[in-house]
Amino acid sequence: MLTDEFFLGTKLYHNKLAELCKPLADYLGITQGVYVNIDKNSRFFGIYTHSGLGQRVVEEEYYKTDPFLVHPNNIHNGFALDNASTEQEFKDTFLYDATINFNCYHSFVYTEKTSDGGYYGFAFATAKDNYRMNNRLMNETQIIKKAIRDLNNKLSLVVEKDLQENRMDFATLKGDLFHQQKGLVFNEQSEIKSKIHFLEKAGFLGNSGDQSFLANISLSPQEINCLRIYLTTHSIKKVSRDLNLAVTTVASYVENIKNKLNCNNKNDLFEKGEILCSLGRL
Repeated sequence: MLTDEFFLGTKLYHNKLAELCKPLADYLGITQGVYVNIDKNSRFFGIYTHSGLGQRVVEEEYYKTDPFLVHPNNIHNGFALDNASTEQEFKDTFLYDATINFNCYHSFVYTEKTSDGGYYGFAFATAKDNYRMNNRLMNETQIIKKAIRDLNNKLSLVVEKDLQENRMDFATLKGDLFHQQKGLVFNEQSEIKSKIHFLEKAGFLGNSGDQSFLANISLSPQEINCLRIYLTTHSIKKVSRDLNLAVTTVASYVENIKNKLNCNNKNDLFEKGEILCSLGRL
């Protein structure tokens, strides 16, 4: 089980997480936040803005059924509502406890793969009578995604190096379920086929070449990083600044991506990039 030693190892950072979350919290009306980070070796650490909620997770071992905490292969990039989980035990225990005792409502998660084969994720909740968060999540997805990525970058600079020694072997803690359980954000093959069929019917895919790139595209980690930021900012200069790369280098990456995705122009690139995001490929 997770121990008090683990909890105390991350406890110093609860206030820091709350401090860094404040701009996003003010904008969305967030009252609770959670950060998790799992590396390619299934080693984990987590931080809570509310230390009491974090302590409850430790005491009740809620992490054992949490679909937010799974093997990196079983989760994709994207948003999901916590109550969309198919894990009834998770709903009946952790979500119920968080709602009744910690006033956590309208909760959602955002997860994103990291270039080293792991992933990070944030979970946010708000008070019962505050619908601002979900309304903005529906209407301002790109803005919120960019804000979360910026938050992760700032948090990484502060805590990840310090907390490497406090990572827990999560595969051992959670057992077989760690490898078997699907994450809140996961695209089954059947779901991907259904989505591609919908995109065809909706007119997003015009030819067999468009369908081929969805199945066969292979972008390097740096190309993925460039495309993620470019989709949000629409600016090569901002990608250059965020990744600390020369503008000419970023421009070269973007041209390579356009060629790989068979794009004729920037609008084509943005459209296909969003499709790849929706399929969990970015």
